[in-house]
Amino acid sequence: MILTLIFSVLVTFGLDWLCMILSGGTIHGLINGYELPGIIVILAGLIFLSGCGKDFCRIFRGSSSLQKHDLAELRRTEKSLDFANRAVFYICLFFILIGGIFFYLNIDFRTSLGPNLATILGSLLYMSFLISIFITLKAKLRTKIISVMAQEVPEAGTNKTTRPAKAIITS
Repeated sequence: MILTLIFSVLVTFGLDWLCMILSGGTIHGLINGYELPGIIVILAGLIFLSGCGKDFCRIFRGSSSLQKHDLAELRRTEKSLDFANRAVFYICLFFILIGGIFFYLNIDFRTSLGPNLATILGSLLYMSFLISIFITLKAKLRTKIISVMAQEVPEAGTNKTTRPAKAIITS
């Protein structure tokens, strides 16, 4: 999982860097010094205050430790990733709205238009960046869930009648 996270971060930062360089900007425009850490701190606070902290941190463990968990724990981890996606969306939407309000209020002052527009566009960039990472992690977690479901064997005490594979396909 860590390797998947590192690859997704490298690909996203690489694409952002390439777009920044090709448009004539510098690499310093990629990271806003206050907004990205603010989004991450607010996201971490929301995740731990909602009670999803333990389940969310489980995704950053190795693949072998995810195999040890049962299906219910993996489903809770998937729900915590869904919550993180929604939280990032709403946090960035809040920053976009605040930037838009200040952009509208300070439309007469040219010196304040750049930072307000940078807040709006930076929030969109960070939202797409973080959500793409969470989607990558969720896809990897979903494959783990499928492999756990495939390994589950029905108990011997159940009264299910098993049909041969040919009968299942034809019915």
